[in-house]
Amino acid sequence: MTVERAAFIGTGAIILPRLSIGASAVIGAGAVVTRPIPAGALALGVPARVVGQVDETFNWNRLL
Repeated sequence: MTVERAAFIGTGAIILPRLSIGASAVIGAGAVVTRPIPAGALALGVPARVVGQVDETFNWNRLL
């Protein structure tokens, strides 16, 4: 598993072996990552799917 700089992984998330999480990506709590997640992506669910992008308009308060 490779987790690049500034990636956020929520509590209880499961990342399968040999997958990569791109820089500044956000993985939701409890997500199960079954494929590589690109940089700046927001991934949620089981299995995790990219549902949005993390950019300057991203509301970080949604994660708290």
